[in-house]
Parts: sequence; structure tokens; C-alpha cells
Amino acid sequence: MSELFRNTLPDLADCVDVLEHNEVDFDDMCEEEIHAFHTVARLCQRFVDEYPYHPGAEAL
Repeated sequence: MSELFRNTLPDLADCVDVLEHNEVDFDDMCEEEIHAFHTVARLCQRFVDEYPYHPGAEAL
């Protein structure tokens, strides 16, 4: 796992938390922002699938 990905993990977890709790009003977001949130969600799911026993996976 790359150092960049490891350092980004808390930010990804924050984005997933926002998505899960519907704290984002997608009506007020531009298309690029919406795409970014969905990309983050997919990256987090991929991380959890590939590294289920990593301490960061539990946070996601």
C-alpha cells in the first residue's frame, strides 16, 4: 500500500461518513464534486475488500 494512500485514509473515512449519514446536499454540488464523492466511496470499498484486516479498514 502506498504512503500516499495510507496518509489519505482518515480523509477518505471522513468522506464515507458524510456519504453514509447523508450530510451532503448533492443539489448544491457541481458535477465534479458529486463524481469525487462517488470515487472516494468506491476507493474506500476497494480498500476494505483488499485489506480487511488493516486497522484503517475498520474505520471505514
